Formats: sequence, structure tokens, C-alpha cells
Amino acid sequence: RELNQAAEVYQGLVEKFAENPLSPLALFRLGDIYLQLGEAKSAREVHGKLLRDYPRSEWVPSALFLIGWSYLGEGMSASAEETFKKLLADFPDGDLAAASYFALGGVFYREGEFEKARESYREVEEGYGKSPWAAQAQLWLGLSLYNLSKYEEAAEELETLLARFPGSNLRAEAQYWI
Repeated sequence: RELNQAAEVYQGLVEKFAENPLSPLALFRLGDIYLQLGEAKSAREVHGKLLRDYPRSEWVPSALFLIGWSYLGEGMSASAEETFKKLLADFPDGDLAAASYFALGGVFYREGEFEKARESYREVEEGYGKSPWAAQAQLWLGLSLYNLSKYEEAAEELETLLARFPGSNLRAEAQYWI
């Protein structure tokens, strides 16, 4: 109920104050609310409006990421892949690069393209080793290698995860696969 009310408020702000410098933020928040409500298509429409109307906004990378994430969540792999690749092409050094490589790995893993998944997860591990996505990427890198029948390499990656991230909540899963 509160999210629906918030959506109405943001929608009103966007319509009434389209020229306001805070409009891109309002659009981003509105799209985020739609995602929380489970309305992915509406979220993509709102975030798409942000991309079209405010292409230089600081919220563009985050909107692109959530568009891709919503596609991924709905199993629309080709659209998710295209969106994450665009985000990485347009903002290669941005704050969401590690998350985008991780999500791209998820797209490939879901589609059974384990070599491409491995490459994406490796990118997170090597290029963004201190990111919050690093431990998860290391786990999925190991699982990708496992699915490529590269069992020794998979075990090495998972053992590296255990050594690099001793407090990780992914320890049990990594130990299971070793």
C-alpha cells in the first residue's frame, strides 16, 4: 500500500515538474518502486523515459542496470545481455561495471554458455576484486568451470574463494562443490 502511494506521488511529481532538475531522480525512484511492486514492464518504461529524456543524468547507469536486471529476472536473456553490454560500453569505468559483468555472467550461465559466463565472472574477479560482487563471481566462476568439465580448475577457484573471503556466506556452497 505504501509503495503504491509512493508511486502515485512520484508519478505526480514527474508529470507536474518535468523541467525540474530532480525529475531524473523522481523517474529513477518511480521505476525502482515499480520493480519492488513486481511490475517490471512498467519499471522498464519509466527507466526508459529517464534514458530518453535525460540522457546525461547521473541516474542513467543505474536505470540501465535495473532495466537489464529486470530482463534477467523475467528470463529475457537477449534483452538483458544487450542492456548490460550497452551499460559496459557506455560506462566502462562506472560504479556498476562489476555488477554488470556479474549479471552478464548470469545471463550466459542461465543460457548454458558456460565459457562466456566464465569470461564474465573472471572479469569481475580480475578487474574488480574488491567489489561486493567479487565473492559471488568467484563462486559462479568455479561453477562455470565445473559445467565445462574443468573440475580441477573449478576446485582451485572455489578454494581461492574460501581463502580470499573467509567470512563469506558462500563458504558452504563452495565447500560442497569442492
